[in-house]
Amino acid sequence: MDDPDYDYEAWQKAGSPQDEATGHLPDTYKLPNHPTFSDESIHHGRDGNQGGHWSQQEDGSWDFAPGATNLQNHSREELQDYFNRVEPGNRIHFPSREESDGTMGRALRGYEAMPRSTHVEDRTVSPRSMVHALHNLPPMMLLDMMLPR
Repeated sequence: MDDPDYDYEAWQKAGSPQDEATGHLPDTYKLPNHPTFSDESIHHGRDGNQGGHWSQQEDGSWDFAPGATNLQNHSREELQDYFNRVEPGNRIHFPSREESDGTMGRALRGYEAMPRSTHVEDRTVSPRSMVHALHNLPPMMLLDMMLPR
C-alpha cells in the first residue's frame, strides 16, 4: 500500500487497525492532504494543520465539516466530488462565509470568487497556486492586502 495521503508506517506500528465489517482504515493516520483529514488524525494540530470534524447523525450517517487544511488543499468541488464517489450516504457541510473569518477565511472567500485560472505576466496561474502564494506571505502583508482601504 503506497497511498500518499495516509500514514501507513504509523498505522502498521499501531497494529494495522481497521473496521472489521467495512475494512475502513481509521482517520487516526490520515495525512493533511487527505480529503477527509480530520481532528481525529495524529497529524491534526501539527505544523498548523487543522482537520475537519465528523459528526454522527441520528440516522447513522455522518456529516463532515472541513477544516482550514481541507479547504487549503482541496477546492469545494473536489471535496464534493470525493463525497459523491467515496462517501455515499454521508454529507459534507462547508462553512458559510460568515463562519470563515480571519485572514485565511478572507483568502478562501477570494479563492472561491477567482476564475479557474488567471493570466499573470505571460503565465497562467491557478487559483490554488495563488492561495498557496498568499499563504506564504508575511501575516502583516497579507492583512494589509485583504483589509478594505
